[in-house]
Amino acid sequence: MRTRSRIVRLVPLVAVALVPLTGCGGGGEPGSAALVVTYTGADGEQRVEVASAATLCDDGEPRLLSSDEPTASERRIAVLVDGAGAATFRVRLGDELEFLSTQSAPATETGVTVEELEGVVVQAGTSGLQTQMSDAAHVTGSVTCPG
Repeated sequence: MRTRSRIVRLVPLVAVALVPLTGCGGGGEPGSAALVVTYTGADGEQRVEVASAATLCDDGEPRLLSSDEPTASERRIAVLVDGAGAATFRVRLGDELEFLSTQSAPATETGVTVEELEGVVVQAGTSGLQTQMSDAAHVTGSVTCPG
């Protein structure tokens, strides 16, 4: 019986010791992304909304801010931030279409917000070659990091 009483006393101690390993940040926000890409296509003006309920942000150089979704997702967001804090966007719109910013926007440690940032829409074929579909494209919205 003596062994059993030691185990019973150790269980609460082990549980308390594991708590810091199971939940860093104690309720931190998951980050989010909400962007609207507008461009002129073959069918006139197009508007595509791309959003993510959670984001990933790393500390590398360049920093990557992205939507936290499977890579096979139809719509996906990737923002590269260089050492000077300039953010460029790549947004998968679906149907092999992608928005690529031709300008950069200032980013902070917590994310980036843009208003009518200019870019192009390209179609990425299976060969890896890109065909420009529209040179009159813009992105508006924000990507915020978890915190």
